[in-house]
Amino acid sequence: MDDRPSPYRTLRLPAFRWYILSTVAASLASEVQSVAVGWHLYSLTGDPLALGLIGLAGAVPFLATVLFAGHLADLHNRKRIGLLALLGTLSCSVFLATVTLSGLAATHHGLLYLGVAGASLARSFLTPARGALVAEIIPEAWMEAATRMRTACFQLGQVIGRSGS
Repeated sequence: MDDRPSPYRTLRLPAFRWYILSTVAASLASEVQSVAVGWHLYSLTGDPLALGLIGLAGAVPFLATVLFAGHLADLHNRKRIGLLALLGTLSCSVFLATVTLSGLAATHHGLLYLGVAGASLARSFLTPARGALVAEIIPEAWMEAATRMRTACFQLGQVIGRSGS
């Protein structure tokens, strides 16, 4: 008989279940949005370079600020930083939807790049704050199981978001 504790014991904690649910939802939404914006931009331009540039607009702000954002998450209230970052990603999603539905995206492609860059900037603060928040809701002895669960759920959201779009 195996005496190791269940890897699912972390799910007994309501705070961790909400944490996991929000992780899946956020990664799923991010991936769906990424695919949708890329598809929309390509349908407007027909230019493969536009897809590369939209990827760059998403990568550069994240990479440029994630270390600073991690430092802030270590010094300040992680929950507040995470909530503000989620509000930022939501705002950028509303901006992208507004630009698209109003027809502005057809003539002002730069607005799509701006929305993607803004969402990327917000995610650069969300990622370290959310990652460090798990230490506040899980007992230290369960950290390995929690980390595995978080990683698996994050990747699940990404895979479903990419393939379902």
